[in-house]
Amino acid sequence: MYYPYLRGKQFELLALRELSRNGALPDYSRICPIVEPLKDDSSTNQNAFSAMLDCGMRFALVLNPFRGEFRRDTGKFAQDFLNYVQKYQHASWIPAFLIDSNVDLAKRLIRKLNLEGVMLIAQEDVDLEKIRDLLDSGVVKYLVSPESKMNMRKIQRMHLNLDLIRIDDKFPQVKRNNDYRNTKESPNNEDQLFSEEYIFYKEDRYAGFSDYTLLTKDLADGGALPYVVAIHLTYVGKDAEIRVRHFLSDSNSNGRENIQKKFAEAAEKAKKFFAKRWDRTASVDELVQFMEDGHYPGLGSIKKISIKHHIQLVDHLLREDDGR
Repeated sequence: MYYPYLRGKQFELLALRELSRNGALPDYSRICPIVEPLKDDSSTNQNAFSAMLDCGMRFALVLNPFRGEFRRDTGKFAQDFLNYVQKYQHASWIPAFLIDSNVDLAKRLIRKLNLEGVMLIAQEDVDLEKIRDLLDSGVVKYLVSPESKMNMRKIQRMHLNLDLIRIDDKFPQVKRNNDYRNTKESPNNEDQLFSEEYIFYKEDRYAGFSDYTLLTKDLADGGALPYVVAIHLTYVGKDAEIRVRHFLSDSNSNGRENIQKKFAEAAEKAKKFFAKRWDRTASVDELVQFMEDGHYPGLGSIKKISIKHHIQLVDHLLREDDGR
């Protein structure tokens, strides 16, 4: 099972809405997004939640957010969502809680709202003793954390009925898009290993795996128009590993001018790369259509397309693996 970790930015929520449309995925049995809200905008959030609930896409929702516009939230978001979701009688969602720095609020809400089947999320290595009371209570079903052999052994000794999910920060981050370009020092910088977890997570005794898709764990605000347009797309390498390729614009000497031309250059490279590949998705087709129409869709839409493509690709790989 793949648990892509997404923040509540507009383009990430739009990616989930579009993946909820008929035909975007064959079904929703292998994908369970984890959503951490950032904006206290009920209509934007609910549009994404409704789309997933209506199509039957299971998702986990962080009910104790503390970033973005929720720095002072004391449980109002959780209560508002529970009131909203009541109209969905057979809603398939998981109450999730961050435990790195907001564990006290998590404990209060779980008890106050009488929640079960809870997901706890640790984005750093977690001391299980700090949440031992929650684990012993039987309300926790999922624990998301970075790989830890020590915690794996502890969970086994505690005989807990937990689904342990490993989360990794996989996307290679650089200061500038141009740093993805091949150089003498880094001759393969435009093409890098992304993940092999879909192959090995069961062997490593995990119930699922998670990452931040084509984004990083670090939360960054949007910036100005880039000097270099970069389109990041995953694909399957020769040894079945997932790799990420960075398609970069070339006409970058004029600063931030002519963004449409730069987008077209990067998108043309993506089009040629995926022209005859089996792992080309409908999201790549969408990107190519923008380029052929002479339209620059904006940085957010490019990220949205990259996220959708990656989730569609992982879903396909999990289906293939299940069919073997």
